[in-house]
Amino acid sequence: MNEAKIDFPEADAMAVGKVLEASGYTVVRLLGQQATKTAIDTALTELRTHGAEGGVVLIGQFGHGVQYNEDAYFCPWDTTIRVVKDSAGRVLREENGQEMLEPDPVSLISMKQLLDALNACGADNRVIFADCCREDPSSARSAALGQRAFGSRVRTADLKDGTAALFSCSQGERAFEHAEWGHGALTRAFLDYYDSMPADGDSLVSTLTGPLYRRVNTLVKDKEPGKSQKVNPITNGIVDLQLKPQNSIRPPRITNSVGQELVLIPAGNFLMGSPEGESGRDGDEGPQHRVEISRPLYMGRTEVTQGQWKAVMGTEPWKGQIYVQAGDQNAASTISWDDATEFCRRLSQKEGKTYRLPTEAEWEYACRAGTTTRFHFGDDESLLGEYAWWGGIFGDGNCKDEKYAHRVGQKKPNPFGLYDMHGNVWEWCGDWFGEYPSTPLRDPRGPGSGSSRVLRGGSWSYGPYDVRCANRVDFTPEGRLTCDGFRVVLE
Repeated sequence: MNEAKIDFPEADAMAVGKVLEASGYTVVRLLGQQATKTAIDTALTELRTHGAEGGVVLIGQFGHGVQYNEDAYFCPWDTTIRVVKDSAGRVLREENGQEMLEPDPVSLISMKQLLDALNACGADNRVIFADCCREDPSSARSAALGQRAFGSRVRTADLKDGTAALFSCSQGERAFEHAEWGHGALTRAFLDYYDSMPADGDSLVSTLTGPLYRRVNTLVKDKEPGKSQKVNPITNGIVDLQLKPQNSIRPPRITNSVGQELVLIPAGNFLMGSPEGESGRDGDEGPQHRVEISRPLYMGRTEVTQGQWKAVMGTEPWKGQIYVQAGDQNAASTISWDDATEFCRRLSQKEGKTYRLPTEAEWEYACRAGTTTRFHFGDDESLLGEYAWWGGIFGDGNCKDEKYAHRVGQKKPNPFGLYDMHGNVWEWCGDWFGEYPSTPLRDPRGPGSGSSRVLRGGSWSYGPYDVRCANRVDFTPEGRLTCDGFRVVLE
């Protein structure tokens, strides 16, 4: 359709579907080549028989949308194309002489089909979630024929009570997507809203449209200066998506049999690595790239302590000796990667659950906790002493002349409630050390092989440069230093 390529409709559909499944929906996905006109027609016909009283039915559209005169359409995978003609039957051409092309309406899914399917179903809450452009794919065609935007003829009176059409943008606007988001702007904003929903939050369409409007506007202005995308909801009555906040599904904090407190880290996405202008930046911290952590996980509120180490490993040395200094609440140190993974194996066996080291991406995501600065509390390193034990040897911090790791949990936590993400002991990650990619990733686990593993977070002996969120170092899996420790993740 001339130059109307889009990259993330399948990722959008997958991600929104996961949120709905977590909230108890039965989700039917038609992705890529599955989303033919016949398959969508069949799904809409079957939808008429679903939806219980008091329940919700949602139709999500991620892709191209067009409007011809009175009718709005969604473009399936097997949309056919026709040459654009004016009212006199003359072929219209682009400035370069190329014939204008447009989707043939006979191959499309009409807005009327969607509304008829929703109106016929048994649910009391009915929603169209359309992350689609609301301009014609060919601006020249739109100007020549005076076409309207996708869904421009939908009015509140067209919707049955308890129905909402949530359009990603206003009439005549483009729905933006970006590689750093990994999604369209509306989908990205919806996922961010869900990630931050409090346990007692509601999911009325009227409640979430304001946050979605503001978030989409911020995303687009950041990546497309001078452009706009205004979320446009059309609602008749009260419509409730009945989303279950993540914190209402899983407790925000749990304690295991050896006394480890673990904090629920929500799913989400972030920009991994450091920008080129960051003070103290190393070349291996780039390029920055968008990473999605697709599932919530539990992470140790603190680093593993000496008391927890002994509770799992016993008092015998494990291929070496940890420092026992000042008590069981001090961070276990002089731990190799091999030691840490053996601890996780034994703890998993003891608990009947899967414990492991965090991936490097999970670690940085949890450390940043939604922030984008050098440290999770900002860029001002003069505040570092409030949040970290640092600077014993390679700096002039609050651990000057000290030789051992400190008691955990004594400094201020980050926004996720995690302690000592900066300083105290270096923390092992599960990944082999390697170069960063330049493309967005989902739940990355690092290279498939290597000679060294990743350590993060700095330690009591290192300076501000080393304890930054993005800093990364590597060390052999069997190597041990007095400042090396770890924290665990529970899947």
